[in-house]
Amino acid sequence: MLKNFLCLALLFCLLISCAPQTKITTPATNEADVLAKYLAQNPPHDPYRLQLSIRLGLKGDTRRGTAIVWGRDTQTVRLDVQAGVGAIIAQIFADPNNFLIVAPMDAKAYTHTGHNKPLLKIGVPLPLTLKNLADILLGNLPDVFGRNLTAANQKGDTIPFDLNDRLKGTIYLDGLGHVVRWDEKKGQGWVMDIAYGEDNLPAKISLANNVGQKAILVVRSRESSQDLNLAPLQLSIPPGFEVLPLAKYAAKNI
Repeated sequence: MLKNFLCLALLFCLLISCAPQTKITTPATNEADVLAKYLAQNPPHDPYRLQLSIRLGLKGDTRRGTAIVWGRDTQTVRLDVQAGVGAIIAQIFADPNNFLIVAPMDAKAYTHTGHNKPLLKIGVPLPLTLKNLADILLGNLPDVFGRNLTAANQKGDTIPFDLNDRLKGTIYLDGLGHVVRWDEKKGQGWVMDIAYGEDNLPAKISLANNVGQKAILVVRSRESSQDLNLAPLQLSIPPGFEVLPLAKYAAKNI
């Protein structure tokens, strides 16, 4: 059961959100204006620390947990997943070349080096990374969804744009240039809904796919400043832990 929860937690957190949010903050009316606001999103990367609540699993069988994600930029990210107060089930570190999972309760660590999508090695067939997660939470949406967009037919209060680089699919923008939905394959893949808080930053992310996997992340607290005192980013493997390649994690836990 512990390993199953760890797998689901990683599935959610590596993709890529109860606090007050609004899904659509302002209706979209002008395509060019909305696109310009979206492309202008480039928030500063001050050191940050976010407390998250998560709920994930299959339809009718979801589990709750908490997580902390922190860093000084989005190139190097640290994330700890907890099943309860102080019960850390996974510590994760990622930089552009390295990916490390430490499972304290199992006394094992799983490592990966390289750019060839380590998420695939733990059974997550999605083009999302810890960097993607950090960028979404910090409001740097163009770095996740790309800047090469093609407008589709307008529908209701949002304007859809097809993605032509980075991720595939369609995003829906509101009048402030916020991404309020990402539809990977017209309902046949992952669908991500993003709601925003009063600070105009993503506050809730909801994910579901066509095979019944679901995930919800809520930002419970957000700290960001140049003098923020962070725990060390680098994750060390404790003495005595068995060290395995990330492919072994997939073989044993998926």
